[in-house]
Amino acid sequence: TVISVAGPATAVVGAESTITVVTTNDVSRVRLNNDGKTVTYLKTSNNVAIVEDAAAGTITWTITYRFGTISDGQVWFAQCRGSSWSALEKSFTVNVTE
Repeated sequence: TVISVAGPATAVVGAESTITVVTTNDVSRVRLNNDGKTVTYLKTSNNVAIVEDAAAGTITWTITYRFGTISDGQVWFAQCRGSSWSALEKSFTVNVTE
């Protein structure tokens, strides 16, 4: 289950941004979706830092992402995968500028 997702309110095209997704500890993959574009991350992906909190039963995924196009109010959705993909549960909005 995706507990929360947070991304930047604003970003610059091509510059690194951070997206944080908190999931339950049974998740093996996180997927970000925006208007037909999907990016999937594993715990071992190069641009992902993982912090597991066994006591809370959560995993915090810190993803380094570069937004590629200018937009005004893009909505991104986070999904996760344990045994199957979850429904689109949480979202954040970002304005991307030059």
